[in-house]
Amino acid sequence: MAVMQKCCCCGVRQGSIASAIYSMVIAIIGIIYFGYSAAVIGVLKVQFDDDVGVVDAFLALYILAVILFIFVVIACIFVFVGISQDNKAMLIPFMVASGLHLLWYLLLFIVDAVFLSIITGDIVAVGSTYIATIVLLIPFLIGDIVCLLCVISQYQEYTDGRGRATDQPGTTQTTVVMQQAPPPAYK
Repeated sequence: MAVMQKCCCCGVRQGSIASAIYSMVIAIIGIIYFGYSAAVIGVLKVQFDDDVGVVDAFLALYILAVILFIFVVIACIFVFVGISQDNKAMLIPFMVASGLHLLWYLLLFIVDAVFLSIITGDIVAVGSTYIATIVLLIPFLIGDIVCLLCVISQYQEYTDGRGRATDQPGTTQTTVVMQQAPPPAYK
């Protein structure tokens, strides 16, 4: 039995395609943002003396994000191909990439909390900044979880022998249109 029966107000097949589109857009934005941030941090690393290793930690986290987002974009392409060919194995890279992406969110929360407390030493400032970070990332986190569950549901549908294009309503009927020749003209 699939985890979800409907996704994005439609079936899990169409929802999986919508999930891949959403994930691909977010990943491309993430590649641009974190790639730029990593470049800026690399420049800042040269300019500042960092005894604690904060700059190195964030640089590593951002480079990891860029690599992960590239993997997500590739996995989304696999979802498009897998759905069009009804191939459940093509959905596995997306499930792995999305799972790693969710773990990256957890890592980001931990790194933010640890290094903000080291940098500022002020628990109130750390708490408010940390809460702001979490509040800003929660919608993306929820979106990624829904996308992952939708693709997992499509995978389960394939495993159960359902969810193929031929199983969709309206795809098994053939409409035959017959045309008659116009009647002969009388003279």
